[in-house]
Amino acid sequence: DNKLLLEDLFPLNYLVVKLLPTISQRFAQNERTIFSFILGQEENSLRSLINSGEHLIGLSYIFDYFKSNFKMLDRNTEEYKLYATVNKIIQRIKGENRKLKIKLIKSLGIIYLSNLFFEIEPSKEVLMYELNISEKLFDKIQEELIEEDYLIYKRNFKHYKLNDGDDINIDKEVENYINNKLSKFDFIEPLNKYLDPGYFFP
Repeated sequence: DNKLLLEDLFPLNYLVVKLLPTISQRFAQNERTIFSFILGQEENSLRSLINSGEHLIGLSYIFDYFKSNFKMLDRNTEEYKLYATVNKIIQRIKGENRKLKIKLIKSLGIIYLSNLFFEIEPSKEVLMYELNISEKLFDKIQEELIEEDYLIYKRNFKHYKLNDGDDINIDKEVENYINNKLSKFDFIEPLNKYLDPGYFFP
């Protein structure tokens, strides 16, 4: 039963349990492994997080724990570029709900680094569960991140993606075009120029 399963996993949330083995298998080096995370006492390990007062461990903490591993990746790989994008974004985030926004960005980074979309999608529902917040607050946070060009929403897949500069935010481009071009266009003048009012008003 789901209730018993969640109790057995506590304080790890379901997403961590699903993705931690994959992250460890793909990126673990030297002492930083799934076992050291769970049993170790170093910074950002499970024990240190619990001792510091954390009650529910999500994906953002996995990003912090394996950060030193990600830094060692070949800089030409997509995985390193993704790690670098996460770091660049979280350094720029400021203002209201900064901690939640950083948590969202780190969690999204882990979901993409795991690349197990058939199990864990970068969707609204998954990210709301990860952040453990209301839909109203999530909508506010994601709208601000999109407006700040840190986040992109892929409507065709209903997925969120970090803005690494390679993607075009279609929704924002359309909005900008309407505001900057169409809103300033005078439709009346060309109509009066090319259409004879006499045809319409005998």
